[in-house]
Amino acid sequence: MGLLSSTCMKTAATTILRRRNRKTAFFLLEAVIGMALLGLVFMAMYTGLVTTTFSVQLSRENLRATQLMAEKLDTIRLYGYKKIIDDPFYLKWTDVPVYPDDPSKPGNDATARVFKGEIVVDAAPITEAYAADMRMITVRVMWTTGKLNRTRSMSTLISKYGLYKYVY
Repeated sequence: MGLLSSTCMKTAATTILRRRNRKTAFFLLEAVIGMALLGLVFMAMYTGLVTTTFSVQLSRENLRATQLMAEKLDTIRLYGYKKIIDDPFYLKWTDVPVYPDDPSKPGNDATARVFKGEIVVDAAPITEAYAADMRMITVRVMWTTGKLNRTRSMSTLISKYGLYKYVY
């Protein structure tokens, strides 16, 4: 009975040892899968960070273009009607840098990114009797973000008997 008991003990010990070896054999595979999942999570986080940063850049540039257009239209509204219609000097656009503190100045052998613009005066899109005394002014701003060409425009109506008579 002692011999049988000893053989049973050895077999049980061998079985337990084999089970432990099997458990440690899967450790390398589990580590590889874990690292792959961790890499996937970090890649998703990095993609989210890059997308968010680019979105913030687009929003900043869009806001700056809107500010420039509103500023130009507000200034034009205060000019006299004859100045706007007869003298195109007041309707010239000067290029404005996208970022005033842009490190890519021409001195660095790089081209500075600028907002390019145009101002167009058209007949007012109305059919009323006073349509001849009104004009529609459209300010259009163009710029590039990377390889993406962007354009925004804003319009306003001016009148021969408009706001400028009360200001200047």
